[in-house]
Amino acid sequence: MLLARPLDDIDIEGLTIPADLLTASIQAFNRARTTTRNDTLKIPEFMPPEVWVTKNIKLKTGMSQNEGWLEFTGYQRAMARAFMDEECADITALKGTRVGWSLFIAAMTAYFVGYLGEAVTIAQPTEQDAEEYFKEVIEPMIECCEVLKDQLIPGAWYLLQFKSGGSIRLVGAASDDSFRRYGSKRNIGDEYSGDGWAKKKGSQGEKADLFKERGNEYWHSTLAIGSSPLSKEECRTFARWENSDKRFPYVVCPHCERQQVMEWGDADSSFGFKWKCDETTGFVDEAWYQCASGCKITENDKLALDASLEYIPTSVPTTPGHYGFHIPQWLSFAGKANWKNLAQRFVSAQGKPESLKTFTNNVRAWVWDEYTTSAMDAKTVSSLLKSYPAEVPDDVVVLTAGGDTQDNKEGTTLERQASREVSIVGWNALGQFRVIGHWTILGEPGDPEADKQLRELLNRPFCKRDGSKWFVQASAHDFGGQGYADAVRMFCNSFAVARNVWAIKGNAHRKDFVWPKSRSKSTSGTTYYTIDSHNARDDVFKLMQLVGDKEPFVPLSLGTGYLDKLMCQERYRKDGRWHWRDKKGFRAEEEWMCLAYAYAALVGLKTSYKKWRSLNLAAESLRVPNISFNPQTGDLGYDGVDRSAMAIRIETPIVQDEQAKAKPHSFIEHKVNNAPDRPVAAEKSGGELVRKRRRGGIIR
Repeated sequence: MLLARPLDDIDIEGLTIPADLLTASIQAFNRARTTTRNDTLKIPEFMPPEVWVTKNIKLKTGMSQNEGWLEFTGYQRAMARAFMDEECADITALKGTRVGWSLFIAAMTAYFVGYLGEAVTIAQPTEQDAEEYFKEVIEPMIECCEVLKDQLIPGAWYLLQFKSGGSIRLVGAASDDSFRRYGSKRNIGDEYSGDGWAKKKGSQGEKADLFKERGNEYWHSTLAIGSSPLSKEECRTFARWENSDKRFPYVVCPHCERQQVMEWGDADSSFGFKWKCDETTGFVDEAWYQCASGCKITENDKLALDASLEYIPTSVPTTPGHYGFHIPQWLSFAGKANWKNLAQRFVSAQGKPESLKTFTNNVRAWVWDEYTTSAMDAKTVSSLLKSYPAEVPDDVVVLTAGGDTQDNKEGTTLERQASREVSIVGWNALGQFRVIGHWTILGEPGDPEADKQLRELLNRPFCKRDGSKWFVQASAHDFGGQGYADAVRMFCNSFAVARNVWAIKGNAHRKDFVWPKSRSKSTSGTTYYTIDSHNARDDVFKLMQLVGDKEPFVPLSLGTGYLDKLMCQERYRKDGRWHWRDKKGFRAEEEWMCLAYAYAALVGLKTSYKKWRSLNLAAESLRVPNISFNPQTGDLGYDGVDRSAMAIRIETPIVQDEQAKAKPHSFIEHKVNNAPDRPVAAEKSGGELVRKRRRGGIIR
């Protein structure tokens, strides 16, 4: 067959074609092309995923809450287009629960296999998860799609082949071998934050990278990873999403037509979700979305919002073609995802860190930061406030103290006065804290009267309701950065070694421990310990996350004002390590720092003495109960008048116990179940420590 060619004797460059003739020629060409496509070759128009699924997937009972032809929602349409975008190589979905993710990836798989005849691999965390996904989602999807059902070639559940040339492979990510020996154009990883995706010792590499290599033989392949997030420290999906272009859902207000990102917001923001609660029950009876312009958007407008939804990138990805999608639950049309229900879940979670974590992960589709007080506020932790039956709760095993020095906090604007603040803290068998109280002592270190008051506070007994007297076993006093370093060290060194009154300073660089193995000595001959206060704050904040029988106690008399001051800092990453810094507009409050120093004193005590290394064993030895109960009635808990040390306003009492007066620097055995008071010295730690009669701490 000879192809048409221009005649040699025609001057094409000089040829002029009339405009009407050119238009008629183009129209004739288009008609001929359409006729050839539709009548001769019968090639149908290309169908994008969102069109194909509505014509080929008819959901049945059990597959979805809605029966009938499948239609993608806003986020699903955006992600389907990303799959087809030749510029897109990676997709990371940071998603909430109940957003239809499992159904979406099954529908996209049907499209790739049934329409495009492509190979698809779906990886679940484990092989068992993969088999369950086949039974619960893929198998029903085949039943809902006549194209797939007609093309299916009988075979094993983990490798489905079709007459179209396409295939579906299901694997578990726990084994590196799941990402070897095959090629696949579309690779989808589900529950990427699950343990099965974790890189193990001796692994061949990062599993997502191994998975992506399965598509390297194709000129355009896609790796899509999705999961609900977990804690910030351990969430692989969030870490991957951070490297993407970070696309957020933008919607158009149906009233003022203003485009805006749709986010949860907070009580102080002018936009975001708002609600009203019933005055009698406290339950949410109305919820709506407040537009950035002030419009009230109700759930009746949800379809309009979904139709206008657009994902807009907000960052430059670390590698080209990495699209990141944030998919909160309020975009979903699932029954339990209605706005009123979500608002009720948020209200019910207040004061319960674990419930707030679940809400943050599953509804907001965001990571929970266990290590930063940005994740909490005083209202959130208000459940920590408890009435104490006495100065010391029943389950306390040991008392420690933490002190901080200030040179510019007290006094007037004309004349500042130095002060020292001290928190005394009890610790139970689980290592959880019970704040006994927080005191401010006016006067600079070295001032005789101020030193006397602090000494009396550290020496005074604190009583339980059974009458037993409890004494501070160790205290850590920070001297860094206040100009009173020598005076603080001299004060601490003036106590007998067995009193464990330690001068401390924070280490400028992060360490792997709170308390050092050895002490340091200043040029003046005084001794001190260099601690990692960042680690101490990490550990204290972890304790604040515990709930139920494991939650910490703060005396009711200290109030939410004290809790506010515990919320003054947040964590940030620097040089590969986490550090603490003041929140914007806040300062490092002494209440927070003293609590951390009291914890450091506990770690120092456990490091120095064998008897304190296990608080659980110490509790058994001292016959301390694991829970609070009335020794007379046997009733659990206490809900009476607060009788904490702060409630009775004893700020700097003089020790009245005659035996304590006679030996002010000795340990007093805790009186439990009417055990007699008698002085005892702290035991040496199995021969590892040698105590010398000099000012200072324990010398290794």
